[in-house]
Amino acid sequence: LVDSSATGNGADISLTSGELNLTNESRIIANIDGQSVSPDDISTAGDIDLDIAGEINLDNGSQIQSQVGEDAVGNAGNITIETGNSLISTNGSQILTDSQGNGSGGDIQITVGDSIELRDTSLIFANTSGQSIGNAGSVTLEVGNTFSLSESLVLSQIQGEAEGNAGGIDITANTIDINNFSLVSTNAQAGTLGAAGNINLNGANISINTGSVVDALTENGFQGGNIVISGGNLEIVSGGVVVTSADNTGDAGSINLDLTSDLTINGEGAIPRPEDIFSLDEQVLKDLQESTGLFASSSAASTGSGGNIEVINGEDITISNNGIISVDSQGEGDGGIIKINTDSLNLDSKAAISAITASGNGGDINLTVADTINLENNSIISTQASGNGNGGNINIDTNFIVAFPNQDNDIVANTQAGEGGNINITAQSVLGIVERDSNPPNNTNDIDASSEFGLNGTVSIFTPDTNTLQGEAELPSNIVEPQQTTTQACNADRGAVAQSNLTLKGRGGIGSGPHLPLNPENISINGEFSNSTSAIPQPIETSQGKIQPARGIKVTEDGSIILTAYRTNNAGDKPNGIAPQRISEIKRNCDQI
Repeated sequence: LVDSSATGNGADISLTSGELNLTNESRIIANIDGQSVSPDDISTAGDIDLDIAGEINLDNGSQIQSQVGEDAVGNAGNITIETGNSLISTNGSQILTDSQGNGSGGDIQITVGDSIELRDTSLIFANTSGQSIGNAGSVTLEVGNTFSLSESLVLSQIQGEAEGNAGGIDITANTIDINNFSLVSTNAQAGTLGAAGNINLNGANISINTGSVVDALTENGFQGGNIVISGGNLEIVSGGVVVTSADNTGDAGSINLDLTSDLTINGEGAIPRPEDIFSLDEQVLKDLQESTGLFASSSAASTGSGGNIEVINGEDITISNNGIISVDSQGEGDGGIIKINTDSLNLDSKAAISAITASGNGGDINLTVADTINLENNSIISTQASGNGNGGNINIDTNFIVAFPNQDNDIVANTQAGEGGNINITAQSVLGIVERDSNPPNNTNDIDASSEFGLNGTVSIFTPDTNTLQGEAELPSNIVEPQQTTTQACNADRGAVAQSNLTLKGRGGIGSGPHLPLNPENISINGEFSNSTSAIPQPIETSQGKIQPARGIKVTEDGSIILTAYRTNNAGDKPNGIAPQRISEIKRNCDQI
């Protein structure tokens, strides 16, 4: 500790142990309240380095802290914690680096073999505040198994009149569970001069649920931070939100998801967050009470643009029960862009993908879906604009779009006074939804790019022709000589021909030779060969009664022809009506060729 009357650097603290237990407001601290030795030699509060083989427990308001005091000049030290087991922090305990004076905050690096668990308003915090000049520190958490946050916070922020940027937060674990009104945040509050930091979450299974928030916000005219979530499954449910936002002249940051498995956004069970749960006053979080989903927005007082959201998803995306993916500008700026690339996309029960603006241009939505887009129960894909803003464009490339009938599922790019956006759809088939004005609740599924007072947009639906039998084919131009064809027929291998047969599905058929009656051994009826030469088929039912199909011909002595229900062999005199002398003539012609 360097007190207010002293100058110089604080001492480092290094501790190696089997286990570490801090309870009842116990503290490990390395602070500086004094001044630097000289302007060219900025003092530093000491670093804290803990190497613990077993479990670390912090309870009942205990602290591990490196801090620069309010009137001091210097940088906060770094905190490094490593354990092969677990770190558990409960009941308001804290791990923090903080600069309230003229200097930067320190970094926090925690590496654990098993799990980190923060409960009951516990805190990991890298901060600059007051009139400090310098960046807040970063927070890096590397966890072998589970990171769990319940009614607790992980923060890197600037507040008060601080000048500097918030630090980044990086969390890597097999399972990341942010639940029960918890917060992971890099933000720059009103009155500060600096941008929000970036957030990276990486895990095989990630859950943000029960009113919890992951945000990178600015309220001071600077840029919002970016949020990147990567790994396997991600579920955002029951009031969980991921949000970037900017106020004043700043633009909101981007949200990027890179997942190998499913994304689930489900608003069922969302309840309002307690007003004092985070002890923060961001308006955007108040506006998102009971909301669930991904949000990249700019506030009503902003001239900046909404951020972008990009989702690369290995399997399925399901959005339901008021869940939403949204980029919007509530002020004068333009809406952001939404890009989604996934196997299938399912929207159900008032789910929405929206890029909306109050007065600027609506953002674009680009959906590339390998299989099917399903729309059910008042779901919507929208790039709307109010006021004089123009609607954004919607571009969809998929196999099928299926909208369940009579459920108010819409794809819209419409406006009030500006130009409607363009809707371009490429799909093998579009089912249950058609182009027409959308006027909910009209109980129809509509594709609408209209403007109430301005120019309408365009709707283009392209369904590629997949019938390979259709189209142009180039025919051969060579001339076939009749003599050549006759020669080929007469010189054919009669032995090979004799072994050939013709299989016909159903009744009837043709003779196995041009002058012979039908041979039943060469006929397959529904997959079975018939050996009966005399079987008479059943009569056929018609509107005129039963009709017996003819199967033979009989010629009487007076030349009358009688059709018979049984087969007849008339090959003796005139096979198939051809005189024997004509047959002999054909054979002689073949022998001469």
